[in-house]
Amino acid sequence: MTDDDAKYIAQTLTSPQREILLNSNGDKITSLKTVSETSGIDHYILKHESSYLQSMNLLEVKRSRSGGEFHYNCVILNDRGLQVQAKLNEQKLKKNAPNN
Repeated sequence: MTDDDAKYIAQTLTSPQREILLNSNGDKITSLKTVSETSGIDHYILKHESSYLQSMNLLEVKRSRSGGEFHYNCVILNDRGLQVQAKLNEQKLKKNAPNN
């Protein structure tokens, strides 16, 4: 993915999609329940949005075991997802930077 592609994707994401990408990483799985608790966005919305992000090849949805049942409620970013995450972080820094 080119730098421009990552920048475009970062600009067009919905708020729940941004929360997933900003709160996930590529080293270990991230629970969507944790993202839901920190962001205040409903867990089911995050599950739906994570499936969409997976279709964009930005992350992989993983299973976790809860109460003896397997649920697809964890994500891990791939290289493309990490590129978009970097662009989101750049946008966040620019937005929070004081005007000179």
